[in-house]
Amino acid sequence: MEEKLIKEEDTSDIIASGENFKIFNKTIFPLSVGDRYVSASHLDEWADIYQMNTHTAFLSGRGHLKSTLNYSYMMWKLFTHPFESQSWMYLSFNESMAAYHVAKIKDHISHNPFFKEITDCKPTANSVIDYTWDGKSHFTIIPAGVLTFRRGWHGNGLMADDILQDPANKLDLTVINKITTLFFEKFMPMPFINGGELHLSGTPQDSRDVFFIIKDRIPSFYWGKYPAEKNHANQESLWPEMFPWEKLMDLRDNILGEKAYKKEYLCMPVRGEEAYFTIEDLNPVIDPKLKNYKPGEPLEFKEGERLITVGGMDIGKKRHPSHLALFQITKDGTMIQTSSKFMDGWDYIDQIAYARELFKEQNVQGVYYDDTRAEFESLREMGELPRVMYPLSLTGAKVRFGMAAEFGKRVKNGTIKLLNEQRMIDQILSVDNDLKAPETNEGHGDSFWGIALACEIGKRYVGETRVTTLQREDV
Repeated sequence: MEEKLIKEEDTSDIIASGENFKIFNKTIFPLSVGDRYVSASHLDEWADIYQMNTHTAFLSGRGHLKSTLNYSYMMWKLFTHPFESQSWMYLSFNESMAAYHVAKIKDHISHNPFFKEITDCKPTANSVIDYTWDGKSHFTIIPAGVLTFRRGWHGNGLMADDILQDPANKLDLTVINKITTLFFEKFMPMPFINGGELHLSGTPQDSRDVFFIIKDRIPSFYWGKYPAEKNHANQESLWPEMFPWEKLMDLRDNILGEKAYKKEYLCMPVRGEEAYFTIEDLNPVIDPKLKNYKPGEPLEFKEGERLITVGGMDIGKKRHPSHLALFQITKDGTMIQTSSKFMDGWDYIDQIAYARELFKEQNVQGVYYDDTRAEFESLREMGELPRVMYPLSLTGAKVRFGMAAEFGKRVKNGTIKLLNEQRMIDQILSVDNDLKAPETNEGHGDSFWGIALACEIGKRYVGETRVTTLQREDV
């Protein structure tokens, strides 16, 4: 269905568009696009929400015009405030993406006949906007990257567009957490003029990222989720003119696959679709009451009780740490974590010395360590390794996926209890369905493999009821 476009002589419609963003977006803004314009009824609802709320957070499917509506809104602000100076920031993951968006706004303004009388004060700067209607009042937009912007700016509003999406790389949890912290500590408290506006739109990355913190904790925001499927049971799409139901199903079944489709079009958190575990998977098995025992802190036992302890150790390279995880196995087969230790930059001798003390104090019976690169080979040949440490090479997909499945089975049936240690949990969550993890300054999925190795050796002791008799000198 074609929308009616305002002609320059339609004075009443021009007045109405100045008072109502929805009318502006349906009539004046399309003149910037020309024949490429396709009507989208869902933008009517979004436009009303933008106008009626100073703080909004939008999730929408790929290609459903969330950025285009941002462009239109900036133009509406410029159109309706000809004699009032305003300053806006356009924020994206990096400054180059923000500059791209600002350049698009500038291009739309240059092609719209209703802005032909405006003066561009920076005609050679494609990615910076500075317009004036009267030579006195200025409307400006500056681009900024969420990770690189420095404090000092204050203005009328912030348009945050895909701040969690890096066009070149998949974000790891460390970066997601950093962006979330920056958003709430740096951008939310900005000294906006006259109260100011903040509009956030994009694709969610994790169930704990900025979008979902806003949803759960900040009622002053209007929060909206608009997946491409409006009603699955009725086969109704959000934008039938561009994405009819048949096209969506073709994207799901023949082009993207279900996981990518959920991520790109159904607003499912990226990491939720790609991660081996989600935080929702882990929450039931994380026990905040558990203590992370260190050397010099022997385990506390009930009288007459001596449970078996096992462990796993992922051996790190220089670029990422080793991780040691120890678990007691109860008589019913549940593995209860007693220790978690990241060893950043430690020499192998120091790693073994630390582990040896824990093994003595926790009566450890067996520990699998990652022998894929044979880092401990020389120590083993010299007899420097504790006798309870056994090598296991992770070469071969069958071994890795088998270990991951054992870990996953325990999480699913609740027969593992994990320490409430954030770094350890983050590194578990960083591992994707292909059992790959990004290399970061926090690790490389190390705790996932340390625990998976412990689960693997733990299979040998399930159902064990004997009292262990390991002596300290045996370690």
